Amino acid sequence: MIAWFASTVNWAWEHEFSFNKIKKGVAIYLSISIIVLIFGGAYLTFLPTDSNTIKTASITRSFDMDVEAGKCNKDVPCLEKLFNKSLNEFLESSKLAVDNGAQIIVWQENALAVYKRDEVEFIAKVKEFAIDEKVYMIVGMYVLSEDRSSDENQAILITPSGETEEYLKNYLTPGDNHITGDGKILVHDSEYGKLGLIICQDAHYLNFVKQAKEVDIMLILNHNWESITPYYAEMSFFRAIEQGFNIVSAAYHGLSYAVDYHGDVLAEMNDFTTEERIMIADIPKQGIKTIYSQIGDFFAWLCILGLFTMIWLSFSKLKKE
Repeated sequence: MIAWFASTVNWAWEHEFSFNKIKKGVAIYLSISIIVLIFGGAYLTFLPTDSNTIKTASITRSFDMDVEAGKCNKDVPCLEKLFNKSLNEFLESSKLAVDNGAQIIVWQENALAVYKRDEVEFIAKVKEFAIDEKVYMIVGMYVLSEDRSSDENQAILITPSGETEEYLKNYLTPGDNHITGDGKILVHDSEYGKLGLIICQDAHYLNFVKQAKEVDIMLILNHNWESITPYYAEMSFFRAIEQGFNIVSAAYHGLSYAVDYHGDVLAEMNDFTTEERIMIADIPKQGIKTIYSQIGDFFAWLCILGLFTMIWLSFSKLKKE
């Protein structure tokens, strides 16, 4: 509609805004614009996000792991001490979140860094916490391989009963060198609806996110930087509107947020404007089926077909003349 408005104005300008020449074209554009606004308003009015909610928490780290790791100068005992410091801080923050009623706790991307040999031990500590507190834990973890050739940027979903599921980030951010996942979104059936899990860059690949059309709550782990905050996060709001799911995101050096499937912001926490590291949000348990989630880009392809049809008709008319 935005692009069409520009071309309509340009077309009217070429005809010197002569009412008799442009009235039909302008009427068509205005009519469809009004229809879009009416149906959009009806959607927001008659399909409100009024389902029961679940209390969630998004947690980020209080210190920069990369900066602190640089101070260790590749000294392994120093790094291991730093990695344990991060784990303990996140567990302490998670306890505060539980005390505030959180039932799903999301840690940022790369919340933990750990050597491959210590991975099981770290996961076991978080699993123990999840079982004791009866909460879902979503843990961002960067696993360092021995020769650094097969590092993993992963998220671990741990249920209140201690079951675990692993997800590997599928799309590399420029500068990343970790291995990638299997091209599938992690989807988990919970008592709070279907939970989806992706990491950062994954949220901006539309064909990938389309897998989540049955998801109720999408959990997104992020690690951003100041120059793209808050814009990078706000781009993901469109995924909620398109696919009909609610989103809870935890972002280090960025904007943590919770939005419903209308794109309404329920909570925000900007790393660069607050010292807070825990964001509590009540998020709807149920998503919704949208037209886009069912037909995808059918309308866009239909428009392309229409364009080529008009080009063909134009050439056919020229040949006759």
